[in-house]
Amino acid sequence: METNAKQQNYFTSVWVEVKATKGIVTKRDEQVILNQHFVRHSRKQSIYINFKDKDAAVHYLSTFNKPLTKRYECRIFTDMQMSKCEVSEKGLLIPFTKKQMNEVYYI
Repeated sequence: METNAKQQNYFTSVWVEVKATKGIVTKRDEQVILNQHFVRHSRKQSIYINFKDKDAAVHYLSTFNKPLTKRYECRIFTDMQMSKCEVSEKGLLIPFTKKQMNEVYYI
């Protein structure tokens, strides 16, 4: 028996890299973007948000209208790419495709 409900799974789950265009992500902006009141701040160049599918991620980015202190560029990538990323001194190195490198959302 099949259901029509979209469930989050390994193949449809996507991540959004929210990267500061200059400097690091501020603590206040991180709280606003993640919608959390208590965020332990560390000097991050980018933060990552998980969504159940690409449509939900695009909807979040296109309707985001909360005030931020900096401008951020956002790139959407798959859960499979997140599992293949490497950790470096500057953060995570994600293997973006050419299409993903060109598809940038700004908040």
